[in-house]
Amino acid sequence: MNKVMLRNCSMHVLATLLLVGFCKQVTGVSFGSTGTLVIFSSQIVASNGDIIECGSALEKGLAVTSGIVNYRSCMPLKDAFALNGYMLNLDTADLVFGENSTIQSWGTITGNNHKVVLGAQSSIWTTSPTFVDTHLFFNAAKTSINTTVCFSGNCTLNGGGNTLEFLNGSIIEVKSGSTLCISNVFIKGLGDSNGGKFVVADDAQIQFSNVTFELNGNVLTTDGTYKFKGPAMVFLKHNIWSFKSGSSLIVDGVTIWKDIASEYDSPGNIKTANGVMSLYNYGCIKYIYGGTHGDYNSILEELIKCCLEESAESPCDKFINAGNEELCIINNLVPQEDQTYAFVLDGTTVLIDGEKISSIALERNARMVFTGQGTVVLKNNVFVNASLGHFLLLDDVSLVVQDSSQLINEPEQVRFDLFKSIARKIKSHLIDDMW
Repeated sequence: MNKVMLRNCSMHVLATLLLVGFCKQVTGVSFGSTGTLVIFSSQIVASNGDIIECGSALEKGLAVTSGIVNYRSCMPLKDAFALNGYMLNLDTADLVFGENSTIQSWGTITGNNHKVVLGAQSSIWTTSPTFVDTHLFFNAAKTSINTTVCFSGNCTLNGGGNTLEFLNGSIIEVKSGSTLCISNVFIKGLGDSNGGKFVVADDAQIQFSNVTFELNGNVLTTDGTYKFKGPAMVFLKHNIWSFKSGSSLIVDGVTIWKDIASEYDSPGNIKTANGVMSLYNYGCIKYIYGGTHGDYNSILEELIKCCLEESAESPCDKFINAGNEELCIINNLVPQEDQTYAFVLDGTTVLIDGEKISSIALERNARMVFTGQGTVVLKNNVFVNASLGHFLLLDDVSLVVQDSSQLINEPEQVRFDLFKSIARKIKSHLIDDMW
């Protein structure tokens, strides 16, 4: 038996029997309520009210020519798929594309929490799909969008480790009251004027997990909630991703790594307006430097000058070994003018609590250097002037800002092989200069 398309579900048995004797060129039949039998020898064509039920793959594909078509096939859809702006309702089954299937046009797919599993052919989407309560899976090495892709209800997009490319002017839109979860994908070409962008409604949310972004230009985010629930990497280059008032950036228990990816005099950054960013469960945003840039030499020069000069009798005013305790409170260890304190962490969480101190005044050549592996938490309205060279995070030290703490300029977070030797030098002084 090949394929069956029925306009009247009650005629299912009769239509199945009719197909038994047909030759292999038959791809399906339509048996209407009036008794009219339509035989398809190529692509199956469906119209409003039709029901698709198949016992084997749709070898020549499917085209929808009007209204809403209900899909109940558990077999792959091969060859060409043309929705032509109409609606396919995944009534009782997933929509699974064959390995070499092609998409001629999109429309609306109402998933009813079913999956749409795309084929392995790389493609460019030029017509606009809308996915409603649908779980989307990508198998192609690269899928490019040159249109607006809309998501409504509760949807997921799993990239399967592949590339989703924004072409110029393309949009991924999350409708009002909806949530889109994006995972396991490399998103390439993000940029307002030279690439694509996300458009998220005020009361909608987009979630990311195990996602890598490459920016082609500056990105301005003004609406919606962006929640990072799994690790992320952002190749910024020289571009700025700004989260302005009206949007919300949530980093929950993970790290967003910022990478400039090459040499730029003005490296990019992720910037947030006051009250926009929330960091939970030690979530943080920090740099990975994959190369040198204009600030690198300044960081190195300032660091060596302030606390690691060979000629200095003591490279730092205080060496504090925070050890490997779960929590180290250092409210009473605040450097004064022209002082430098070096903190060595070993899996430590360091807490600086603004309720215990008025401020950390680092604007007059006072410096705090953290090295090793751990987390620095600023809490309860700590005011930090983190200008270049005054507040340095080396190795695997993360920064968490809580409860309206304020930073003037973001502290540099440095990860170079060279700084590993510098960190060892700091640790060597601990033997003679233990505080």
